[in-house]
Amino acid sequence: SGGVLDVSDAGTAVGAAVTDGGTAASYWGGSLRGTTVANSGVVSAFSDGTLNGSTVNLGGTLVVSSGGVASGSTVNDGGAAWVRDGGSLSDTAVTSGGGVTVEQDGTALGTTVSAGGSLVVSGGSADGSVLVGGEAWVLSGGRTSGTSVSDGGTEWVAGGVATGTTLSGGSQIVEAGGTASGTLVGSGGVLDVSDASTAVGAAVTEGGTAASYWGGSLRGTTVANGGVVSAFSDGTLSDTTVNLGGTLVVSSGGVASGSTVNDGGAAWVRDGGSLSDTAVTSGGGVTVEQDGTALGTTVSASGSLVVSGGSADGSVLVGGEAWVLSGGRTSGTSVSDGGTEWVAGGVATGTTLSGGSQIVEAGGTASGTLVGSGGVLDVSDAGTAVGAAVTDGGVAAAYWGGSLRGTTVANGGVVSAFSDGTLSDTTVNLGGTLVVSSGGVASGSTVNDGGAAWVRDGGSLSNTAVTSGGGVTVEQDGTAADTTVSAGGSLVVSSGGSADVSVLVGGEAWVLSGGRTSGTSVSDGGTEWVEGGVATGTTLSGGSQIVEAGGTASGTLVGSGGVLDVSDAGTAVGATVTEGGMAAAYWGGTLNGTTVRDGGTLTVWADGRAVGTTVALGGVESVGGGGVAIGSTIARGGVLEIVSGANLSETSIYSGGIIDFDDLAYSANVTVSYDVKTQVLSAVANGVAETITLWNPSGNAGYLTFALASDYDGSLKVTVTWVDSTPPVVTVALANDTGASATDGLTNNATLTGTATAGGTVVVRNGSTVLGSTTADAAGRWSFTPVLADGSYALTVTETDASGNTGAATLAFTLDATAPTVTLGLVHDTGSSATDGVTSNRALTGTATAGATVTLRNGDTVLGTATADAQGRWSFTPVLANGSYRLTATETDAAGNTGSATLDVVLQSAVPQDVDGDGRSDVLATDADGGIALWPLVNGTFAATPSYIGSNADGWGFLATGDFNGDGTADVLAKRADGSLSVWEMRDGAVVVTHALGMPGTGTSVAAIGDIDGDGVQDILLQSGTGEITAWEMQDGHVRAVTTVGHTDANWKLAAATDLDADGTDDLVFTNADGNVAAWAVKDGVAITGSSLGLMAEGWQFVAAGDVTGDGTADLVFTHSSGTVAFWQVQGGIVTAAGAIGQYAEGWSFAGIGDYDADGTADLLFSHGSGVVAEWRLQGGVAVEARAFGTLPAHWQAV
Repeated sequence: SGGVLDVSDAGTAVGAAVTDGGTAASYWGGSLRGTTVANSGVVSAFSDGTLNGSTVNLGGTLVVSSGGVASGSTVNDGGAAWVRDGGSLSDTAVTSGGGVTVEQDGTALGTTVSAGGSLVVSGGSADGSVLVGGEAWVLSGGRTSGTSVSDGGTEWVAGGVATGTTLSGGSQIVEAGGTASGTLVGSGGVLDVSDASTAVGAAVTEGGTAASYWGGSLRGTTVANGGVVSAFSDGTLSDTTVNLGGTLVVSSGGVASGSTVNDGGAAWVRDGGSLSDTAVTSGGGVTVEQDGTALGTTVSASGSLVVSGGSADGSVLVGGEAWVLSGGRTSGTSVSDGGTEWVAGGVATGTTLSGGSQIVEAGGTASGTLVGSGGVLDVSDAGTAVGAAVTDGGVAAAYWGGSLRGTTVANGGVVSAFSDGTLSDTTVNLGGTLVVSSGGVASGSTVNDGGAAWVRDGGSLSNTAVTSGGGVTVEQDGTAADTTVSAGGSLVVSSGGSADVSVLVGGEAWVLSGGRTSGTSVSDGGTEWVEGGVATGTTLSGGSQIVEAGGTASGTLVGSGGVLDVSDAGTAVGATVTEGGMAAAYWGGTLNGTTVRDGGTLTVWADGRAVGTTVALGGVESVGGGGVAIGSTIARGGVLEIVSGANLSETSIYSGGIIDFDDLAYSANVTVSYDVKTQVLSAVANGVAETITLWNPSGNAGYLTFALASDYDGSLKVTVTWVDSTPPVVTVALANDTGASATDGLTNNATLTGTATAGGTVVVRNGSTVLGSTTADAAGRWSFTPVLADGSYALTVTETDASGNTGAATLAFTLDATAPTVTLGLVHDTGSSATDGVTSNRALTGTATAGATVTLRNGDTVLGTATADAQGRWSFTPVLANGSYRLTATETDAAGNTGSATLDVVLQSAVPQDVDGDGRSDVLATDADGGIALWPLVNGTFAATPSYIGSNADGWGFLATGDFNGDGTADVLAKRADGSLSVWEMRDGAVVVTHALGMPGTGTSVAAIGDIDGDGVQDILLQSGTGEITAWEMQDGHVRAVTTVGHTDANWKLAAATDLDADGTDDLVFTNADGNVAAWAVKDGVAITGSSLGLMAEGWQFVAAGDVTGDGTADLVFTHSSGTVAFWQVQGGIVTAAGAIGQYAEGWSFAGIGDYDADGTADLLFSHGSGVVAEWRLQGGVAVEARAFGTLPAHWQAV
């Protein structure tokens, strides 16, 4: 225990253990092997050294000297180990006090140095060391591997190479040959990997600063809050993150990839260039030099990106400014509020500069560019800018090669795409001015308030709108389409000509040598001159249009001061001449389909032709001097002036039209006549006669009258009036023939409709009595509703025209507007009064027209129909579940009148075994002594205590339940030992009064409970040994009558009374020993028909009846010896479907049927031999939930 081992001069101790006091020494020859030195520690093996497998305990200190070598040693809490000149320490752990020096020949392997820290390996190489208190020097030969130096930090590896080192307090220098891999340098930061350099996966944190020199290359480095990274002359930085202080420098060889430089910003990647996926934030900056290339760069608020050798891709500069020089090319760059991008060698794609100014030089080409508020876009020599938008300051130019497509230049305006021209879908704003030069072509352009657009030598401008200042010049090859030139007006389309659908509000248009203008509107200043001919649909409200040479003008309107000149071989089609305007056809010219009105004048002379002219009110057509007019129509107020040499044919004239015989003088001896057969009008004045053939445009039979007067020049003016002898055509019909067919003349609506002359007055009569009148509309349609009583009528309608001609039509019909009378009520109102609309019986009855069909509806849903008998009585029983309804009965008669009646009804079919009146079936139980109790349900489980209904004190026992007094609550039918029966009236789960009923006959027993007379009160059904079925019909808890329902043979047993056909009366269900199931349909307490329902297979038995499918009709429920439960669905007294409900486990038995959750669908009750009572909740005939109500005490059984 006291310890101390001293093995002297030549030394050597083998397997020694020196304990509690510790201290062991083996001198000059040294060597202690397998030594364990305990609590106070201290071991020394001298000059030739060597310590092997030693353990030095709590006091610590291990010294192995000049020859060195210590292996597998552990030095404890006081720590400290020296292994000298020959060095080598292996698998050693030096703890809390720390220390370890392994000298000149170095090497320490797997060493752990703890909280005091500090490891010095002089000749170099330490492997897997961990120093918790920090500090490690591995010198001249260098190399440390997997070392972790903690909170105090600092590792210096002189000859280079450190792998997987972690220094959480910061500071690592790996010198000369360099190379550090997977290094983490902690909070104070600083990593220096020198000369031949390379640091891989290093993370230098909060204080930041990392450098990898002359050979450069830092890969995956993260430098934190203080930032600053430098990988020098051969450069290369990859996946680097430089934090809040920012600054990243990768030098001469360049290349930085996936870098992020933060808030202070700034990144230089020099001569070899290339920066990829870099984000440089708030302080901004980035220089990538001569060999250039920056990819996916984001430079933020202070902005500025310079890529010298060219090419930047996907860059975003929020503070603005980007130069991409000699080789040019920038793609997807966004330079923001300060704006400005200059790409020297050309090509910029998808750039957005919101502060404005972009110049793309030499080779040019910019695509999808937006230049913001100050504007200016210059795309040079070979030109082309696509989709550029140059805003508020405006100005955009794409030079010698030209071409700007989809460009928008805003408020200051001005766009120029030069020598080869081409501008497409351009918008030039308020300052206006668009210049597209020598090659020409501008498409879809809009030039705004200042106006002005020049498209030169190649010409062609399309869909252009040049506004308020106006102007447009499209030169020698011409063509302008859909152009609008506004208030300043003026459009010149030169030598090649052709302008289409142009509108010039300020007027003036020249379309020259090639001619052709289409749909042009030249307004108040007027004037259009189309030299090569052809103008179509032109409107000149200020007047003056000349269409020359080949001529042709179509649909022209010439306004107030207007002049239309169609000459030589010219033709004008569809022209309108108005308000002082003038049109002339001469020298072979033709005016076709011209309208002259409101002060306009059409002159036809010297071989001119006018075809199909309409002369309206105020218009004048003058024909003479060799002129030809064919098919002119002279309307009321229009004038046809006939001058010497006129050639007229096919002239039509309306009443009020005027013929001016220019060569005939008006005087008292003038005579005018008209031959109806030849249709020739003759005028003779002072022995001079002229004739003209006139057609009546109405085509009706009649004659002509004249009014003669002198024109302003004294010539004869004849005003024509046609007197018509043809009666107008008038028709009449019923607006709605509502009878069995659309033509049977039977209706409930007296409204009449028909046709007459537009604006004509139609008079309606019944015999000689005028019923009223109406006016036909512009389409000649009229309608009228006379006031008539029901009955048969023959009405006449007439129209009398201005000439006194009368047209008539008659109509015979029968009017029946009286709706039939229909009533609707309950057959049995079984509620608290006979008029409260509350019933357990669905049957309806009422009256209607004898033989009529009555339709019953619930809202919009048709429930069915019934036919009224010869006395007008009808009945119907709808299929409805319990609930509130508003029912409607309607009858529609032959005339389409509908009578109706409504009935508000509440269906409350008795809920089985509801003895407390809460609308839910209750669980009753009897004990072995004959006691009866109600087990109330509270939230789906039995209440803590039952409610006792009665006992066997007087020999009474439970038999059944039923509503025997019609109050909606089930009562108890009890039977005494002597066979007599009694009704116990129930209220709120307690007996309120009892009624002795008497004793059934000998051999007769109670078989079922049901309402067989439909009065809403359940009756008691008994079966005798001979098969006779008797009913004790109940009222107010007493037997009201005893009736015979029917007879069957003794093999059949009455099994249930339930409503199988939804007629409001319960039917009877029978079974026999062979498994057959049959039913009697019952009405008014008597069986009226019997039918077989089906055959139960072996092992099955009928157990109950109730509506398990929720369709409003009772179903039959069966159980099998295997525990399977199934149902037969019955509709209209016929089994229509069958299905399995579920299967109960062994130990369970069927106990009853009832609506235990008040959802309107019957549920099934089961009991277990242990006393547990449970229900199956049903939906659509399937058990969807099983839940236990609780456990009955011993000797109690659910009934």
